[in-house]
Amino acid sequence: MCDELVEVIRNHLIPGQHQPIAFGPAAAGDVEDAERALGFEIPKILKLLYLRIGNGGFRPGRPGNIIGVRGGFASSSGTLVQQYEDMIRGAEYLGLQWRPGLLPFCEWGCTIVSCVDCKDPALRVYLCEACRAQAMDYGLDDFLKMWVEGMDLLSQAPTRRRRRVPNPFDGGKTEL
Repeated sequence: MCDELVEVIRNHLIPGQHQPIAFGPAAAGDVEDAERALGFEIPKILKLLYLRIGNGGFRPGRPGNIIGVRGGFASSSGTLVQQYEDMIRGAEYLGLQWRPGLLPFCEWGCTIVSCVDCKDPALRVYLCEACRAQAMDYGLDDFLKMWVEGMDLLSQAPTRRRRRVPNPFDGGKTEL
């Protein structure tokens, strides 16, 4: 199943048809190093995307980019391992607890990322905004299939709730 989905995605990402892939495939050692640093396995489909298509930087939508491992596309927080560690620190700063194994794999901008629960056999996807995770009603394979079909994945999210969070610049509260 994974191999077939990777081929569908590869065909979808043909340069010139959509958007060129900025980063070539990742080295197997870089993916293995990321797994060691994370302390858990990256889902097989993501590993295959890194190894066969590109080390992140390709888009499931606008905005949005798959986050790469070392040497690949880096979000505002960095590569995959750095983004995961940043989510742990950010959640702690906000008085929250980040779920172990909840791996940010796609950044949308404005502190919004899609994450996959690597400890869940169903690989459920979560939409996370400012370190607050909302479970979606689909897994990683479905996320990727919907992306290829052109679905606006952010519109699938539950309605956003406004909330006040600490402002790190002035110590006050900011509404999100």
